[in-house]
Amino acid sequence: TFFSGGSKFIRAYGTFPHPNVLAVFLLFSIFCIYSLWLRKDKIGKLNYGLLITSYLLLTLGLFLTFSRAVILVFIAFSLLLFLVNFIKFKESRKKILGLVLIFAICISLWLVVLWPEMSDRFLDLSTKEQAVTLRVYYNDTALSIIKKTPLLGVGAGGFVPHLLENYNLREAWLYQPVHNIYLLIASEIGILGLLIFLIFIGKILLKREKKLLITSYKLLIACFLLLALIDHYFWTIQQGRILFWIALAVASGLALDKKIAKLDSND
Repeated sequence: TFFSGGSKFIRAYGTFPHPNVLAVFLLFSIFCIYSLWLRKDKIGKLNYGLLITSYLLLTLGLFLTFSRAVILVFIAFSLLLFLVNFIKFKESRKKILGLVLIFAICISLWLVVLWPEMSDRFLDLSTKEQAVTLRVYYNDTALSIIKKTPLLGVGAGGFVPHLLENYNLREAWLYQPVHNIYLLIASEIGILGLLIFLIFIGKILLKREKKLLITSYKLLIACFLLLALIDHYFWTIQQGRILFWIALAVASGLALDKKIAKLDSND
């Protein structure tokens, strides 16, 4: 929840355990629309209409989560996606300009409609806010665990049990994983485990593929990796894990399809 104009607002969370997780699901869905929109083959006026309607509803849902980090990442990486594709794929520039126009209209519309709540949610952020102070506390706790057991950590899924055994917090809900999956991985399965994880992700992201759809999904993965600096749902919550690994699988699968196509053409 958050307060705006003296009233308490519940952030949209749908069937997810937290508004931030719903926001990530909507972000994933929006990038799927980008990849469909930017396909080289024609998809028809009716399908374009469905994509525009879906985009309008998805962006509205995203803004109603009032998830500050996800909304900012959505705007920044959408602009980056448009720019990268505009430069790399000359044949798709008309589609990209159309998508930029729809993006600008949707963002402007929802900002105008939701401005009082959005301004209170985004402009009143303070370093003393609970969401900030708790993240700093959990980060410090994770770093202390890493210093004590740098190689093996406290075991997979062991961060919260470690808090329960070693820290006397005021409320039961305060026993949460560190809101940074890199620190969480290092504290639970050690620095070596974190290194293996980063190498695995790096091998997917650093492949030099010149395919528009792969570029779109790689930028989505980059969104997730950035958000992973300030939350833990990609590692601890089922829906977050599913979204994260599906994005990795799609990017890897598209790259594999291209390699298979090359082999077929050589035969």
